Amino acid sequence: MSMSFDLTMSIICDAICIAGFAMNLHISKQSQTEKWRWVIIALALVISFGYTVYNSSELERINNIHRQATAIYNDYNSYGSNKEFIQESLAFLEENQDRYPDSYDRALQIYFDMKNSVGQYDSEPAREIRGILKGIATLNGK
Repeated sequence: MSMSFDLTMSIICDAICIAGFAMNLHISKQSQTEKWRWVIIALALVISFGYTVYNSSELERINNIHRQATAIYNDYNSYGSNKEFIQESLAFLEENQDRYPDSYDRALQIYFDMKNSVGQYDSEPAREIRGILKGIATLNGK
């Protein structure tokens, strides 16, 4: 996971704040209520930090999916055959099945329909699957 500057700074600031709170609790002669207040603030920082890291990794995954879908979609004409394009597309959709289960199921159904049809050309199923990839690339676009 490559971290952005903002995430790196957030990690550093949160670590410094938590260390400061811990030192404050250890050396101060505050009331028990005041100490609990600082503990709650430190916990809120930890939760905020965890939320930031989780959202950052999800955003990075969405951007990676967008780039992969766009690359496969744009390279449609460079494949040696439509079957090769269909196989790579299915592999991509299977890898991201947790995020796009319906798209994967539709592409798999298109593939099985193509395999079971006698004399059907693979260009039409390839175009249909390409449309699914275009939809994913568009949904994730900025």
